[in-house]
This record gives sequence, C-alpha cells and structure tokens, in this order.
Amino acid sequence: ETVKSTDVCQQAIDYGQGLQNGLNAMFSEEAVPWISYGTYGGFHVFLNPNEISTTPEEIESGKFDHPTLKAAVKPSLAMKLRVGLLLHGVDIQPWPGAPVSAVHTSDDMQRTVDAFRQTIRMLKSEHEI
Repeated sequence: ETVKSTDVCQQAIDYGQGLQNGLNAMFSEEAVPWISYGTYGGFHVFLNPNEISTTPEEIESGKFDHPTLKAAVKPSLAMKLRVGLLLHGVDIQPWPGAPVSAVHTSDDMQRTVDAFRQTIRMLKSEHEI
C-alpha cells in the first residue's frame, strides 16, 4: 500500500483544521487575541502582539504582509510559551506552530489545546499577556 492509495494526507489536513478550530475556540474563551491558522501539514499561532482584528481566513488569504504576521513578540513571551507547552507535554517549533500528521489522534488534539490553555493561564498569572 502506498500513500497515494490511502487517505493519510486528508487525515492530516482534517486533523490540522480540527486543531486550529479547537485552538481558536479556546483562545476566544481565554480572551487572548491569538489566532491559529495553517494549511495542509501544519498549524501556526499568530500571537498578534498589535491585537489587530482578523480571522484565520484573512491571514491565509494573504491579506497581511510578512512583517505584520511576524511582528516581534517579547522574547520572554515566546520562551515562556514554549516552556509552558513543554511542561504540559506538548512540543512546538521555535516559532509557535508545528507539523501535523495522520498519526496524530483526537487525544493529541485535546492535549495540545489543553496545554495551550494551561500555558495561557500561567502567562496571565505572570502578567506576560
């Protein structure tokens, strides 16, 4: 059996979209202006340091230039975000985001959303956000 004859690519796409949706719902619940977006095999988190009003669809459509999407965040925030997620069992890339695959499960998705939630609460308690 080959990748071409399976639906693993669609599974990864579906997982990524589900994760983005879960993160965005949680960001809204936690009242942070962050936005998860991405296509195909990964997700990104726009930390939105200038708190612009936007949606994942606007970001993915190319509405914003590179400097807007990569606006500098406090180095301590970026570091604490990564460390907080690691403390809660989730590893992301140095820039907030990570690849996804067909082997990720619904448990992985929930663990990732929960890790972000707990990390956001820690960051709030430290007045980092």
